[in-house]
Amino acid sequence: MSFSLSISLYVVTELPYSADNAQQLGRKRHIGNDIVVIVYNECADSFNPSWIRSNFNHVFVVVQPDRIDDAELNDDDDDDGGDKSDTIDSSSSNNKSCRYKVGIVCKAPMGKFPPHLPTNGIFVDHENSVNFREWLLTKLINAERASYHAPAFKGRIQGTRKALLKQVIDKHGKGKE
Repeated sequence: MSFSLSISLYVVTELPYSADNAQQLGRKRHIGNDIVVIVYNECADSFNPSWIRSNFNHVFVVVQPDRIDDAELNDDDDDDGGDKSDTIDSSSSNNKSCRYKVGIVCKAPMGKFPPHLPTNGIFVDHENSVNFREWLLTKLINAERASYHAPAFKGRIQGTRKALLKQVIDKHGKGKE
């Protein structure tokens, strides 16, 4: 059995914007129909999911970069109990690494889904590292799958599936008995 997945990435500042359109339908058409949204937040401000009004957005994965010197990272004596395999060897990089602080926000209660965040929600990434990318993609896929079973979202997705199935039957099912 095989299946395929589609992941769309949007740069919000590149999506259509109209000053006289309060609902920003051009932007909402893209982002508002997604179940899981990645928010790459380069500023220190917090993200509030209520800023995006949509009946379909359910899980927000907020990623904030924090560039640090490798020396600062390697001198970190805090033992958070995390996996030390994420430590960077400064001799193999350009003396700059990136930490990513990740947070998960769900609009309504739902079950936990793997892979789980580290205790402090911080990932260390460096050139040629696939650990963070793999973790993030797996988390996004599992977030969407878990959303299908969340009580607040289950009815919406079932209604959408019924409507789509009815369209297919109406278009292709008539006279094919």
